[in-house]
Amino acid sequence: MIKIKHYIAFMDLLGTKAMATANSFQYRKTIEVFHNVIERLRSEYDTVEVYVFSDCAYLEDTNFENLCMFFKDMRERLLEKEICFNAAICEGTLDARKKGDEKYVIVDFIDEQVVKVYGLQSCFTGAGIYIDPCIWKDKDVYVKSNEILVDSIYANINKQDGKFIYRSCKDIKFQRNTEELLQFILNLYVKTYLLDRRAARYYYTIYATYINEQGIDNFLGSEMRLINLIINSIQKLYDYDGKIIILMLLINRLYDAMEKKLDAENEGKCPIDLDEVNDELYESLSYIYEKCQMEKIYNSTFPAYISK
Repeated sequence: MIKIKHYIAFMDLLGTKAMATANSFQYRKTIEVFHNVIERLRSEYDTVEVYVFSDCAYLEDTNFENLCMFFKDMRERLLEKEICFNAAICEGTLDARKKGDEKYVIVDFIDEQVVKVYGLQSCFTGAGIYIDPCIWKDKDVYVKSNEILVDSIYANINKQDGKFIYRSCKDIKFQRNTEELLQFILNLYVKTYLLDRRAARYYYTIYATYINEQGIDNFLGSEMRLINLIINSIQKLYDYDGKIIILMLLINRLYDAMEKKLDAENEGKCPIDLDEVNDELYESLSYIYEKCQMEKIYNSTFPAYISK
């Protein structure tokens, strides 16, 4: 007998705890928007099992791609209202048990994987959807996952020195390359950074997710419009801590995308030489360096280290 795989997720809206204290009306409005979006999506994705309570939800489906598309659509619809969330997906079942009457309702999730997905979401400090590596490394979903998932990052805080630790992850693709979406993401980041730098780290994830989807021509074409958009957006920040990660993620993507393009052009017949990549990116990297006055950035000011 073939065992059917199930996938579960836990999600939580970002910023609602602070909102409940500062603006109860806005909090109530946000919850209503969230519930309405969930309700509409359930009619479109009728195989997804959803259990909502306040600003959180558990979800389950037997189709991994379908569950990812549910989250992709929910993210974009909530972003329109400047509402973000973070979530995690892993393999497992909720094994939901419901009991109660008009006076009370209890929903208990029996399967032990519920604890795992909750733990993954709690550790994931990004505005995105963390995919358990056990899923995207599974041979049954690996090929298809390349079409719907993309490399991204999230930032944890080192309790010893307070610095950010940047960790790699997989997120669900936006499957869009509009400049308007990137501008919207950057505006959210800048606005949040000016109010609360620690909270702004959540937006590194959706920014990295977006730019890591884009091919090299998207960055270098149209007189580097995309690069200019990024640079002009973060110029509103006056300290380099707020700019450096945005710029480093951009530069990293330029290298990865250019290497991929050159590899495709020579059909993988020989390893790509780094000097060739540097030559191809010389103009764009020089432009970023000069426009952002990166000579003022020293290693001592770099606010984080990378951990995989």
